[in-house]
This record gives sequence, C-alpha cells and structure tokens, in this order.
Amino acid sequence: MVKVRIYTKNGDVGTTRLRDGSKVSKSHEVICALGDIDEIQAVLGMARAECAEPRYNKMLLEVERDLWTVMSVVAEVKPQSVISDGMKESIKIEAATGDIAEKTVMLEYAIDEMMKEVDLERGFILPGESKLSSYLDFARTVVRRAERQVVAMGMAATDVQKYLNRLSDWCWAFARTVEPQHTLSAVEEV
Repeated sequence: MVKVRIYTKNGDVGTTRLRDGSKVSKSHEVICALGDIDEIQAVLGMARAECAEPRYNKMLLEVERDLWTVMSVVAEVKPQSVISDGMKESIKIEAATGDIAEKTVMLEYAIDEMMKEVDLERGFILPGESKLSSYLDFARTVVRRAERQVVAMGMAATDVQKYLNRLSDWCWAFARTVEPQHTLSAVEEV
C-alpha cells in the first residue's frame, strides 16, 4: 500500500492555487464557487446515503457525478477585472459545456416526471417531513448559493448557471416526491 500524505501546508497562509497554477486567496470567487458546488455534492451524498429506493439512489449518484463536470468548467474560469462602472465583464466560457446543457435538459425531464406524482394544492411546504426530503431541501439552498456565486463571477446565462438553476428546482421536486404525501406540512391560516 502506498502511503499518501494528504496535507501540503501550502494553504496555511490563506492562499491556494487555481487550475492554471496562479495563487489566489482562499476567499477568491472561483474558490468560493467550487466550495459551494463541492458542498452540494456532499449534501446530495447525505441524501443518497438515506435513500433506499434504487431508482432515486441512481439519480442522486448521476447528479453527484455531473457536478464534477460543472466544477471542471468553473475551475477554468479566469475572472475578468472589474470594469469602470463596477460591473464585471461577462465571461465567455469556451469549455466543453455541451454536456452541461444536455444534463440541464435531463433535469427538466426528471422534474416533469417527479411533479406528476406531487399534489401541490396543500399550501406552502415546510421542510422536515423526512430526513431524505430535508437533505434535498438543504441541497437546494446550497445550489442557490452556488448559483449566486457563479453569477457574481460573471457566469450569468452560461450553461453552468442554467444547470444550477434547474438543479435547485430538481432538488425541490425530488424532496416533494419522496415526502410522505399524507404528512406534507402546509402553512395553516391563523
């Protein structure tokens, strides 16, 4: 067995390296976006660990793997400097994002299929009906944060931003699908 040291101590001063080798602060917008997407993967892993239904487990695993592709595109972004009016220049992503666009369409299909099983006439939904649905609701909030981060990087209207937008919808629909339908919490009128 080869022993691998997992720490380098290179980041002990609050910096890390981007994929191109340039050194940046650990609070750099690309690092923050990658951290948010990594967190999505972890929370979806928690959901998958809780999920006993094989077809749902497979869906979660596929999305976790798709997030690697999303991270690889985000890692390639070279944020533009702030232009005179304070707005970031739009970043053009030339990376192979066709896979991400295709995955977005697949998420839309999955959302449509899941929503066929959900009764939404009960009012506002409160998270917490089951551990699995709670993990999915938690994942949805992290996806929204990641989406805000990639927009702040100048990636609005890119395949990555569209994918994240749809992924948050997918998490919401998935959470509603796996909740016990008879116990959905609705906000009652007082």
